[in-house]
Amino acid sequence: MEKEKWRKFILKSEGLEKWKIKDCQGGGLCQHKIKTIICPSYNQALFLHEVAHALLPKRGHDAVWADIFTELCRRYLSLPQGKSVENKIIPH
Repeated sequence: MEKEKWRKFILKSEGLEKWKIKDCQGGGLCQHKIKTIICPSYNQALFLHEVAHALLPKRGHDAVWADIFTELCRRYLSLPQGKSVENKIIPH
C-alpha cells in the first residue's frame, strides 16, 4: 500500500479521520488544536508514535501511551507479541 494511503487508512481505522497529515524532514509532532500530525513519510514507527499522541492527548510518554503505541505497532507493523518496538526493524 502506498505510504499516504497507509497513513490515511490508519487515521480512519483509529477514529481520527478528521485529522490531517503533513510531511516534514526530521522528527514528528502531534498538534491537537489543528488536528494535524506532522511526520516524515518514510518513518512508519514515528507516524504511529504521533497517532498514539493523537489518541491520548496530554498523556506524554506514560505507561498508557506506551501500551497504545505498542498495540498500534503490532496492528500496523506486524510487531510480534512479546517484542518491544525498539527491537522491531521498520521497513521504509
